[in-house]
Amino acid sequence: MKRPVLLLFCLVWSGLVTGPSLASESVTTTAAPLIFGVFPRRGTAVTTTAFEPIARYLSAQLARPVVLETSRDWGSFWANVERGRYDLVHFNQYHYVVAHARYGYQAILQNEEFGSSQMSSLLLVRKDSNLNQIIDLKGKTIAFGGDRTDLINYIGVVALLKAQGLNIGDYQEIFAKNPANAVFSTYYQKTEAAGTEDGVMALNVVTAKIAVDQLKTLARGEALAHLPWAVKGGMAQALSKQLQAALLALNDSQPELLQGAHLTGIRVATDSDFDAHRRLIAAALGEQY
Repeated sequence: MKRPVLLLFCLVWSGLVTGPSLASESVTTTAAPLIFGVFPRRGTAVTTTAFEPIARYLSAQLARPVVLETSRDWGSFWANVERGRYDLVHFNQYHYVVAHARYGYQAILQNEEFGSSQMSSLLLVRKDSNLNQIIDLKGKTIAFGGDRTDLINYIGVVALLKAQGLNIGDYQEIFAKNPANAVFSTYYQKTEAAGTEDGVMALNVVTAKIAVDQLKTLARGEALAHLPWAVKGGMAQALSKQLQAALLALNDSQPELLQGAHLTGIRVATDSDFDAHRRLIAAALGEQY
């Protein structure tokens, strides 16, 4: 009659002994949240829908909260970069190069889109125009698919123009809301040329609206490393490696999460992969990083 009581006592005592041990194993769940910043390449709602599943996945993999943040504009996004708010950040290449030089952000990954981990600047015109070489754009209007900090859609295109003798001021600049709108502007003859990126011509939003075969490439820039993912300067190497490994695992374990973020994959990157971008920035803008 006493043995069940003794057994119960032993089980309760065992639980008291092992309880603290189990709690210590899961202590990472109380770690401070990691802030995952994604630059406003697309609208806030689209960005949140695209990257929130990845943030939840990282939370599960790291056993700590990962909080997604984006911004409605570049100014507020960059202000957060400057004050070091983001632990993991998905950048425009120009902003990465500047953030690395000034604040120590380190590239760990890069996008793969449409099966390529590289992207190029494009200068497009209509086939039925009389524009056959870059010099023909003197005095003409060019729609750029990004602002003056967009490496592919602006800086790379400016470098193409400059290499053929056209400097800023030799043509008129307007800035479209996004790369697709720059293409539309030229297609519908509101501008003579579009400064954009090579992947834009494969976007459904473009092919569904215009006959892309009515446009021609006047010039194409060199192939450059795609959009980077970087970690905050001073992050522990173990955590940086953990983030890198978890995101790389998505290629095989949950590719649907990448597809939801408009990616066909994600690849390893290091800071040296962006040296070509630094040379391009120097050539186009005269800025040294």
